[in-house]
Amino acid sequence: MINKLKRNPDVVLAIAAAIVLPIIFEGDSKIWVAVSFGVFIVAFGRKIWVAIVGKLDERATNIQKEIEDAQHLREEAQSLLADYEAKRIEAEAEAEKIIEQAHNEALRESARAKEDLENMLKRRSELAAQRIKHAEEEALAAVRQEAATLAVNAAAIIINEGLTESQSENLVTNSIKSIRERLH
Repeated sequence: MINKLKRNPDVVLAIAAAIVLPIIFEGDSKIWVAVSFGVFIVAFGRKIWVAIVGKLDERATNIQKEIEDAQHLREEAQSLLADYEAKRIEAEAEAEKIIEQAHNEALRESARAKEDLENMLKRRSELAAQRIKHAEEEALAAVRQEAATLAVNAAAIIINEGLTESQSENLVTNSIKSIRERLH
C-alpha cells in the first residue's frame, strides 16, 4: 500500500491535509468535514472522474461494438434471407417445370395407351373377322358336303329306280373319267 501512496502524491497530500487541518484549526467540526471533503474531491476528483469517464467510455465502446456486431449479423441475416428467397424461387420454378414435365408425360402415356388399345381392338377385330370367315367357310363346306351327299343319295335312288345295270355301269365309268379329268 505504501508503494501506491508513493506513486500518488496527490493522495498523500489529501490525507495529510485531512488529518492536519482539523488539528491546526480547532473549531466547528462541520466546517472541517466540509473542508476535508473539498480537499478529498480536489485530490481524488480527477482520478475518480477519469475512472468514471474511462468506465463510461469503455461501456460506450462495448455498446458501439455490440451495435456494429448486431448490424453485421443483421446484414448477414439479410444476405441469407435473400439467398434462401432466391433458392425458394428457383425451387418453385423447378417444381413447376417438374409438374409440367409430368403432365406432358401423362399426356404422352395416355396417347400411347389409347393407341395401344386401338391397335389391340383392331387386331382382335381382324382376328374375329378371320374366325368368322373361317367359320363361314367351314359352314359353307359342310353345307356343300351335305348337299353333295344328299344329291348323291338322290341320284343313287333315281338311278337305281330308272336305270338298267348296263346304263349304271356306263354312268359310273363316265363319272370316274370326268372326275379324273377335273383333278388333273
